[in-house]
Amino acid sequence: MRQLTYIVSIFLINVSFAQLEVRPIVDPQKSRGRILETSQTNAISPATLPFWDDFSLANRTVDENRIWGTDTTLQWEPELSANVFVNSTMAINPPSYNVATFDGLDANGDFYVRDNTATGLADELVSTTIDLTGKTVNDDVYFSFFWQAGGNVEKPEEGDSLVLHFMNSDSLWVPIWSTEGSEDINETVFTQQIIEVTTAYFSENFRFRFQSYGDLDGPFDAWHVDWIYLNEGRSNVDNGYLDRAFAGDLTSPLKPFKSVPLVQFNADNRFITNQQIEVSNLDATDLYPIDVAYSISNTMNNNVFISDADRAYAVLLPSEKDTITLLDADQTPINLADVDFSSITSFDSVVLQTSISLKSNDGVLDGTVVDLRVNDTIRQNYTLHNYYAFDDGTAEFAAGTNLRNGQVAVEFWVEQRDTITHVDFNFPNIAPVLQSAPTLSLKIFRSLSPEIMLTSEQITVEYNETRDAFTRYELSRPIVVTDTFYVAYQQFINDYIGIGFDRSNSDASQHIFENKDGDWIQNVNLNGALMIRPIFQNGVDFVLGNEPKSLLVIYPNPTNGTFQIQDEYEKIELLDLSGRILFSEKRKQLHNISKFRQGVYLLRIHQSNSSTIQKIILE
Repeated sequence: MRQLTYIVSIFLINVSFAQLEVRPIVDPQKSRGRILETSQTNAISPATLPFWDDFSLANRTVDENRIWGTDTTLQWEPELSANVFVNSTMAINPPSYNVATFDGLDANGDFYVRDNTATGLADELVSTTIDLTGKTVNDDVYFSFFWQAGGNVEKPEEGDSLVLHFMNSDSLWVPIWSTEGSEDINETVFTQQIIEVTTAYFSENFRFRFQSYGDLDGPFDAWHVDWIYLNEGRSNVDNGYLDRAFAGDLTSPLKPFKSVPLVQFNADNRFITNQQIEVSNLDATDLYPIDVAYSISNTMNNNVFISDADRAYAVLLPSEKDTITLLDADQTPINLADVDFSSITSFDSVVLQTSISLKSNDGVLDGTVVDLRVNDTIRQNYTLHNYYAFDDGTAEFAAGTNLRNGQVAVEFWVEQRDTITHVDFNFPNIAPVLQSAPTLSLKIFRSLSPEIMLTSEQITVEYNETRDAFTRYELSRPIVVTDTFYVAYQQFINDYIGIGFDRSNSDASQHIFENKDGDWIQNVNLNGALMIRPIFQNGVDFVLGNEPKSLLVIYPNPTNGTFQIQDEYEKIELLDLSGRILFSEKRKQLHNISKFRQGVYLLRIHQSNSSTIQKIILE
């Protein structure tokens, strides 16, 4: 809960000084990207013990095959629990991959109430019924979970709270546990709570729910919950589990970028960097060796550069978290700069896929059917085409300023001479919507201090019709760059103008600069990446990744198999990179290509008098 005399943003930013500020995005398609998706593996019966979820299988909202519902009916309805945001970037040092984040935003990414004095019940996460009929105190039924206040988001203050309720045998909600925000709370630590389930709750209608209370007008007063476990045969000191889990994403092999132009990557592999990942030992008493299989491949032709035979080894102490080094079969650190990537030069675009899997888990929890291996594999794709990107293509928030003549710049660099022809911007929808589209000055600098400007031209902000789409702006003349350069914009109004902001890449933070009063200052407020991409067009009429706004937009792209096409067309054809037609289908609301292998394909879209080819990535 914020004091009424000032407004604190996610990263403790003072708006009155017009510093870069983070704000929530309002999704025009009402999804906040939190689309309910069903995982088809490791489903747990909603009727019996055990219950376990570490959210590792979830994609932005809770997994439907876990047993999350509402507190209004015995019939499961997931809409209420969908307000909780499942993610891998908001928490600090989580016990396993992904957490459930509670804040003041609903499932659409919008404020619950547009009033900075409004407080009250915000997000809640509710289980469906779990049958505890016949249980006794001798069965030792215990409920446990990990929680954190704040993390990478604004931490709760005095008066804010996270509350756990159990439903008793009379179908009444009873508060069981709660914690309050405080200035003294440590926002980097996850705490485990273990609670006995007593006889008052042994019925066929048992349920539990978490509720957060705080500000209702934005991503404030955040709590994170992870590794929820309810089972019998436990005790109040049962705080260790035979689970070795990934606790975050792999670092990018293109660090600090997520995507680089292929021609720059080919400059002696200078953009390749060794990958690392955090792992956790959730056992409270024993140390365990960590054995990891790691691979890198080219999804264009399935060429493998690093195979699963190459591993990383570490020994973790009880309840320890560590960042592991990747080793080959001879226990020698893997140096990606020494790997031969020369085969990718024959392609126009390449998607490198990295995969990492834990090989040392026992697989089950306390002898039950719970499969702990669900958090043991992470796969990530990295694009090499004709653009730079610090972002992964997904905007969690918007970041920008409300200062007339304020300027924001993002630093890039090339390893060999190249020519910028376009710039992509992600302009997300932010409430309140401006009455007219603002004009910006798009600038490219060779240097910020002293200022050496290469070009400056006017552009008009075009807000996205889909959440993560980009708008592409062609430069009036191509700009040659030879070393470091800066893509910048200047605004001419005091209204807030936001750029898509990706929280997944903290390494990008130091490459953001702002100019409020004539002097360029390196960012110290934001932790993430602005979604601005310089394009080095080479005559190819399609781009990889999220398509910039145009008459024909494929979304989502990359896709897990299903996608839609915006605008009028007659039919589509899916081609491999040799031009062979694999699939043809007339226009419909939703196309499905999930039966094909993961990789990059060409999509030929036929309109009445023409056809267009765009690339599509199948993940």
